[in-house]
Amino acid sequence: TKPRRLHLRVQRYQTTSISQSHMASNYLDLQQASKRRKSIWYVAIPVGIVVLGAIICATAVLVISKKNKANVESASDNVEDEAMPLPFKRELKVSTDVVLEGNDVLIATTLMSRCSAWPSSVKPSLQYTQSIAAAVTKVQEHLSLTADGVFGAQTANATLQSYSDDAFVDDGSIRASDYGAKYKIYIPVHSDAQRDIETMAQLLDAENNVLMSFKARTHGSSNPPTETWPNYDNAVGLNQFTSNGNTPTGLGYLDLNSAEPPDVQANPPTETWPNYDNAVGLNQFTSNGNTPTGLGYLDLNSAEPPDVQASFGPYPVHRVVSGIAFKGASNNMDLLLQPDSTNIRSGILVHTGEWPDWKDGDQMPNSNGCIKVYPDDLQRINAIVMEQLGVTVNNNTFSGKNYPFKPQGIISIASI
Repeated sequence: TKPRRLHLRVQRYQTTSISQSHMASNYLDLQQASKRRKSIWYVAIPVGIVVLGAIICATAVLVISKKNKANVESASDNVEDEAMPLPFKRELKVSTDVVLEGNDVLIATTLMSRCSAWPSSVKPSLQYTQSIAAAVTKVQEHLSLTADGVFGAQTANATLQSYSDDAFVDDGSIRASDYGAKYKIYIPVHSDAQRDIETMAQLLDAENNVLMSFKARTHGSSNPPTETWPNYDNAVGLNQFTSNGNTPTGLGYLDLNSAEPPDVQANPPTETWPNYDNAVGLNQFTSNGNTPTGLGYLDLNSAEPPDVQASFGPYPVHRVVSGIAFKGASNNMDLLLQPDSTNIRSGILVHTGEWPDWKDGDQMPNSNGCIKVYPDDLQRINAIVMEQLGVTVNNNTFSGKNYPFKPQGIISIASI
């Protein structure tokens, strides 16, 4: 565009009756002016870039500052509170910047919804909202606690003590046939504090006819866990498909996160096996805790891999696939065992083991939430359901998530 402007100006000068020398002088003036304009542009463009960059940086700093403020508050909400009882690891409260969300919120609100003071219009939720906080306040008032709408250590302890019992009762009217299943396993259990007491369970057909009775143990990991750490054992590890097994091969996304909490920076514990500790087990709502009460779908899977048969035995296992809401109310199994959504707990089996120096009549070891039975009893259970009830052994899926088979049984675990 500049040559064009220069050309027009030369044309204008040519239309006037000016001498050649005057025209040449003016032409030189134009060239100098053009150079001055260029020099101005050479200065103005970098200055403009610097100014624009400064504006962008200032805007970015403001945005990042606001975002960091929100992130810091979100992160502070997720810092573990050592005073909180498991399964809770943080205080739950309404935040001005971030809505707290997670399975811990769902567990807390489900348990508190069992309180008569909880408003019926407020449903258990994954999010800690204003309406949830208001409902928590009602429960706190009912329990004579500080009514601030904050689910802290005091409220968490009181909630676990008062509302862990789901009041699930099996009066003998729950039939496998009502759920399109062929068999039922019924297990009466004591409270979490008395899970060291083994109970007599029953195997029933689709119409609730008792086929056999057997002893069962539903005590989960000890609280605190019995551990041997660090573990330098060079024995064959659990396979890649098993919880806590070897690192799986393949390709995956990776991201850099902040450090783990101080209380686990040494290393996660390795549990001593077999563990016969009769201390109070981890509660039902905690990973590896006591077997949860309630109703669920059950299926017969092929045996666990050979390298873990010491822990699970060499026989087919019965997998608790998912929980079932009973009579419109959420029981603990229904709350915790939803593999295709919240997936709070998983991998609960009815199985046995090859425990060193163990014999019939001895106490069975604790589990990570599974139901332990005698080896001979599991063999007999499997023979009955397969030979008398037509149950087939499905391939072991090692998980209830996206379970590909129609469950052939149900399991009923009720407090006594």
